[in-house]
Amino acid sequence: MVIVDGSGDPSYSGSVRVVEDRIESVGDLSPREGDRVIDGNGWVLAPGFIDTHSHHDRGLLATMRPAIAAVSQGITTVVVGQDGGSRYPVESLFREVESSPPAINVASYTGHGTLRRRVMGEDLMRAATLEEIGQMAALLRADMEAGSLGLSTGLEYADSFHSSTEEVLALARVAEEYGGRYISHIRSEDRHFWSALSEIIEVGEKVGIPVQVGHMKLAMTSLWGRTQELLDTLEAARGRGVEITADVYPYTYWQSTMTVLVPDGNFTREEVGFALREIATPDGIIFGRFSPEPSYEGSTLEEIADERGEDPVTTYLSLLEMVHGTDAPKDAAESIVARSMTEEDVAAMYQWPHTNVSSDGALAGAHPRGYGAFTRVLRSQVRERKDLSLEQAVHRMTGLSAKHMGFEDRGVIREGAIADLVLFDPENVSDRADFDSPQLTSIGVHGVWVAGIRVWNPESQIEAAYPGRVIRSGDQAGWRASVTDIDEVFAEYDVLDAPGCALGIVEEGELSYAKGYGAANLEHDIAIGPHTVFRTASVGKQFTAAAIAILAREGTISLDDPVRKWIPELPRYSVEPTIRQVVHHTSGIRDYLTLMSLRGLREDDYYTPDEVRAAIARQRELNFTPGSDYLYSNSGYFLLGEIILEATGMTLREYAHDRIFRPLEMANSHFHDDHTHIVENRATGYAPAGDSYRVSVTTLEMVGDGGVFTSVEDLA
Repeated sequence: MVIVDGSGDPSYSGSVRVVEDRIESVGDLSPREGDRVIDGNGWVLAPGFIDTHSHHDRGLLATMRPAIAAVSQGITTVVVGQDGGSRYPVESLFREVESSPPAINVASYTGHGTLRRRVMGEDLMRAATLEEIGQMAALLRADMEAGSLGLSTGLEYADSFHSSTEEVLALARVAEEYGGRYISHIRSEDRHFWSALSEIIEVGEKVGIPVQVGHMKLAMTSLWGRTQELLDTLEAARGRGVEITADVYPYTYWQSTMTVLVPDGNFTREEVGFALREIATPDGIIFGRFSPEPSYEGSTLEEIADERGEDPVTTYLSLLEMVHGTDAPKDAAESIVARSMTEEDVAAMYQWPHTNVSSDGALAGAHPRGYGAFTRVLRSQVRERKDLSLEQAVHRMTGLSAKHMGFEDRGVIREGAIADLVLFDPENVSDRADFDSPQLTSIGVHGVWVAGIRVWNPESQIEAAYPGRVIRSGDQAGWRASVTDIDEVFAEYDVLDAPGCALGIVEEGELSYAKGYGAANLEHDIAIGPHTVFRTASVGKQFTAAAIAILAREGTISLDDPVRKWIPELPRYSVEPTIRQVVHHTSGIRDYLTLMSLRGLREDDYYTPDEVRAAIARQRELNFTPGSDYLYSNSGYFLLGEIILEATGMTLREYAHDRIFRPLEMANSHFHDDHTHIVENRATGYAPAGDSYRVSVTTLEMVGDGGVFTSVEDLA
């Protein structure tokens, strides 16, 4: 058979040996005694498909445990809790999956809308208060510790439409603390698309969390054909260090409710008329469900309007009132399927190397994507349009999907990986589901295995098998099991009426855990987070030393140069201190903080770098012969910054930005040589004042000995 391993690399011929739930070996294998051999028949064996945006959990743990809609198209893992809605607590979902497993694996996000409803009840048409955000954050933390993948939002839906970006940022920071992710049905897929796209980029940029645009689309006629502009915007964000990705389903129709056409709830004739012209036309809106009048189900809005003898706007408003009006029955329900996209835009989005395939489908929905999304890609994008190679398409269904969700040992065929597999005929694989028959199984998928157990075989009836597992986020071993203990250590700081701190844990060069405790600003109740920028005082010396090392390595200076070579106004000492001795605090140069205090100046008084340089130059003696002793010296590191200025013509701030901070993508770090400069996300300094605090912000503009402003995220 042909192995397409999910990496995107070229396919190859071979065999795969599975032992229990894992792949033992891959290659040119011969059967061993006792092996059960399955003939691949020259078809393609690929990793099981991972649906990163799924609603296949609806009914999955009740009457639809075989998950036919999913397995028949090759899906072995679904990621649920999408569009801001999830089971809460997520542990209840996980316990149910473990006690009564389905045929497929299940992972879940925590829904923002769910959190809002639990904290705010029905009072959702407003932004949350700080106290409510804190309550939501506590609920999210519990889910993250239980293994939620992160935060999902459905900002175009009523539950979350009125939330503020600040609310979303605050909750995203909680998810980021646990190494989580953020996925969003963004605030607008039509009228306000570009500002909605900017918002998710802002979340990724400010929080430092991986962000994914869920079911990405250009869902308005005036947006059609602008895919390149969209992808250019995403690439620009990635160029700034934002880990932004997307998932796309291969249909021009979406499925939701009537209300989503006017998400702000302003259902005037003008707004509805605009929606029916620009977003979804009456002949492209199909009613999948309409409980007040079931005979409308399967009909278009245009057909219903003709039947009623009305224009489509009047009919839309009337039907909306029947389900969502004040006199509507509490159990009234509706759903629509609507056309808002073009095939060309969908195909172009799949070309982006950071787009993975999703379905946004359900086990028993009115949209054919629940049964046919993945096989449709193999038919349309690979075999018919030839926009993607087979390897590229499979990668976007497996390895790339696993990467976007943070899964390990899935989405790839290699030794040691979980044996989630799909066997299909690339020449005939195809979806059959359409809007007339949305629950037809695909053809050409000849076998699906979850953890080494076969769950789909269209050629013969197989015994029902339920090997599905919970996929939890992160490795809860080691210190991760003691996150609560870490929080307890800093509990006294974790209040908004006192200054606090930020914590980061780095493992193997990666920031594994980050969290803020206490207030960054007491006047405005702004909490500290991993993104908060602090003045780090003498921590800055290491960056000054690094800048000097770069200059020495390049030959601009020598570590054995006398300091006076670059600072000529220094006295001619009997033994000249060198740059090397200054770096190691063995120069004997007197500390300027002591010198200025002898003049009656305090550290929070204002004096200039020129005054400090002059004060050092007036010292006719050193504290000791250079190299003979050690004495910590702020003056020495201040002078190193001045040497950089003299040697390069660049201030230390400029030089460190170009040679250290920018190459290391430390976007929120700089040498603060202007105390009037406004710093975004800056923590205000405080000092105790009896039972309270007073502002204590230095006006010092000397750098080199300190002055670096940075964050936990940048330092990691």
